[in-house]
Amino acid sequence: MWFRPGNQFTLVDFQTPAGFDSGAFEVTQSSARAVTMTREFEVTNHSGTRFTCAARRTIRLLDAESASLGLASPLPAGLRWVGFESVNALTNAGAAPWRQETGLLCIRILGMFNPLPCGQVIAPFVPGDDAQLGPKVHPYFGAIPPERLRVGEDHALFTCDGACRTKIGISPRRARNVVGSWDPDAGVLTVVAFNLPGAAHRLPYVNSQWEIQQNPYDGEVVNSYNDGRDPITGTVLGPFHELETSSAVADLAPGETIVRVHRTFHFTSSRHALDALFQKALGVDLDSAR
Repeated sequence: MWFRPGNQFTLVDFQTPAGFDSGAFEVTQSSARAVTMTREFEVTNHSGTRFTCAARRTIRLLDAESASLGLASPLPAGLRWVGFESVNALTNAGAAPWRQETGLLCIRILGMFNPLPCGQVIAPFVPGDDAQLGPKVHPYFGAIPPERLRVGEDHALFTCDGACRTKIGISPRRARNVVGSWDPDAGVLTVVAFNLPGAAHRLPYVNSQWEIQQNPYDGEVVNSYNDGRDPITGTVLGPFHELETSSAVADLAPGETIVRVHRTFHFTSSRHALDALFQKALGVDLDSAR
């Protein structure tokens, strides 16, 4: 979607489509804790397929009960925190069905955060044999220096300092419904939780490698991007780091809709409370995220 027909897959030709990037949403409902917005737009993919889309998004501040449900765990006592969720709906507003042969969209939530000079992204995944589940982590933009990516049996630690352009992905065979980042300087843990279908391992997901692909729907559920200088253009986009989640592809008939829920939390507290949260939410102890 970020490369027009005929363009090369480089940062020189990279451009966010106007439908994603400009124009106002219409506010259809609002309250002290939530707002619902809608808009329609059109976008064209690299193959020349045009999509007519209707989007609806509700953003809501979460209370403690909703946060506990969203994390599938009670919040430890003594936390200071803020959390919000976005409920995102995408509808095929055109006259023709969206088909795999001509390209498909998905709902991708791109959480963008400040770079963390000493921080780490914590990406939990399902442990198991690579022969059955595939690689634990997929790298982008070439090999990742080993000091920037440490892959354990059930989680990866990925440097998110905004100083080296790298990206990782977790496949639907490996993904859990949570990812996070840890800022040891500020003592802040960010956790992203999202709805992951029980049959995700059997569903097609968009492969976002920058190339013409043999398997365009063998993609990932969770991605994390660390910004840095592009070796060809010298461009730095931020710097920033991202915690991204994607839905399965939207092979929708006219009028059909998919929905994705994505929740973001920021926590700070004593080391004891944060360690308890690390283990409950991410399955990792605080000392491991160094």
